Amino acid sequence: MAEAVFAHKVREHGLEERFGVIDSCGTADYHEGEEPDMRTVRVCKSHHVPIQHLARAIQPDDFHKFDYIFGMDSNNMKNLQRIQPKGSKAQVHLFSSFDDGATVMDPYYIGDKAFHTVFEHPGSIYQASCTMAGSQFGQRCVGVLSTTGRWMRSSVPRVALPVPSLPRTFTSVSHAPRGRRPTSWNSDVPATINKLRGFHTSAANLAAQKDPYATLGVKRDATAKDIKNAYYQLAKKYHPDTSKEPGAKERFVEIQSAYDILSDEQKRASYDQFGSADGPGGFDPFGGAGGASPFGGFNPGSAESIFESLFGGTFGGARGARAGFTAETRGEDIDASVHISFEEACKGTTRTVTIHPIENCGTCSGSGLKANAKRTTCHVCRGTGTRTFVIQGGFQMASTCPACNGTGSSIAPGDECPSCLGAGRVKSTRTITVNIPAGVDDGYRIRQDGAGDVPLMGSGPAGSLFVRIHVTPSRIWRRQGTNLFYPAPIPFYTAVLGGRVRVPTLDGEVDVRVPAGTQAGDEMILRGRGVPRLGSRKNYDMNGDLMVQFDITIPRSLSKRQKELLQQFADEYEGKVNSPPSEKSTPSSDTKPSHKDTETPKGNDGKS
Repeated sequence: MAEAVFAHKVREHGLEERFGVIDSCGTADYHEGEEPDMRTVRVCKSHHVPIQHLARAIQPDDFHKFDYIFGMDSNNMKNLQRIQPKGSKAQVHLFSSFDDGATVMDPYYIGDKAFHTVFEHPGSIYQASCTMAGSQFGQRCVGVLSTTGRWMRSSVPRVALPVPSLPRTFTSVSHAPRGRRPTSWNSDVPATINKLRGFHTSAANLAAQKDPYATLGVKRDATAKDIKNAYYQLAKKYHPDTSKEPGAKERFVEIQSAYDILSDEQKRASYDQFGSADGPGGFDPFGGAGGASPFGGFNPGSAESIFESLFGGTFGGARGARAGFTAETRGEDIDASVHISFEEACKGTTRTVTIHPIENCGTCSGSGLKANAKRTTCHVCRGTGTRTFVIQGGFQMASTCPACNGTGSSIAPGDECPSCLGAGRVKSTRTITVNIPAGVDDGYRIRQDGAGDVPLMGSGPAGSLFVRIHVTPSRIWRRQGTNLFYPAPIPFYTAVLGGRVRVPTLDGEVDVRVPAGTQAGDEMILRGRGVPRLGSRKNYDMNGDLMVQFDITIPRSLSKRQKELLQQFADEYEGKVNSPPSEKSTPSSDTKPSHKDTETPKGNDGKS
């Protein structure tokens, strides 16, 4: 994938003349000479990107042959620095150093969808690295290893792309994926791995330990280098993925266990002293308190804790070799979004969205085969659908065969469907009508099952389409749940005398009576004039309310007549319309004179 994507980006940016050999390799030789993962091939084919690379391990000579070597992650960088010979000309860079916010993800632990995302995700990283490399070495004459194995001269640099070494279990992924299918990427990575990859562990060689020196064929005074060389030769000979000898699998487990002891100074010293790497009586002096552990002296912290930290939980023990690998999987979900007005959100509406789901190829019905062709037995797993290798502590880990994705069969060259090029899946374009119910709020998501992607491998239901609703805020109302709030402006005289005001509702304007003496901030509730409750029929009893909040407006300018009238009102309201009382009159000082007190009695003219 790394080689194909990088070469694709080079062609895309017109840098073919500045680059010669672009290669891809691992930092270990676990799968040397094997073909690419079938999922990688299918993704590249769907983008019309050729991929013909066979797996190989990086060699010290590569640091002299290549101008640039890029590591995919920090583990790669450590291995590259360890392998790189002194005085080599190659510049070693981490891909993410070209983009601080991005990390090239290892797709083997995210799920099948990650192979598509890896193809699309690191564009900025490739572009920056291509531009930098091309500008610095565009005119320099360097050696290029041709496909025929002969040396040529060229004025272009060569780029090597180490990919994460296998086993890939310990590769870290630090950046959340981007793209149009984000709904399930970060939700449950362990579940995705257990479902799609089917990793499981089993304790190996828990019986009496064999002599590790005899197993590796070395003397007791052998140096660390002698032990390492013997281990590499035997491991390569009996690797279960390459050896056809009977009992190769068990022999490989013994070799791995022996090397695990002799490569560790403490375990080797313990074995030399007590005859066991676990110390006297089988107790592991280096593994902590684990008396009742079913893993005995193999220190579950070296394997089980790693699995739990990566995948969560514990592993399910004795499943069959094919258990879980061919389980039905569900396709990926697709995210889309639409924008609607405030009124449409309250009343309901429809929208159409255009999506590009992955569907089964119509020509081959998803098989990837041309007419009358048949699948052949996978040459990598020999039809088992699984790969097995040993990790620290003598445990075996089985994973889905990357060449056939656990099916045990593959498509022979020339038997591919001409429409999908053997992928069995194609990208399509569909227009979906989305019914938006009344009462939705901003951020609401509508789900349509079966409108998402079909599974990239195997059978299973298609994913769902999730449409997120974005509601434009209203300039008239303020929404809170199903209730609406409307600030109704009224003049001060209406607030004093009472009257009527026009109030807009979702169904048009209505007249609202304003009681006399209304104060600023007073509310009047219009029942059932708010937003419909989701799922309810058109019934005012199921709607929220409209809260009318009165806002008293004061005029900024008045005419002379208006000022006189207001002044008279103010004087009368304050009691200043009457003259001050005379000394002879004795009205109560704490009461206002009544109309009777100020009125002259009829016939009182001063005469008796």
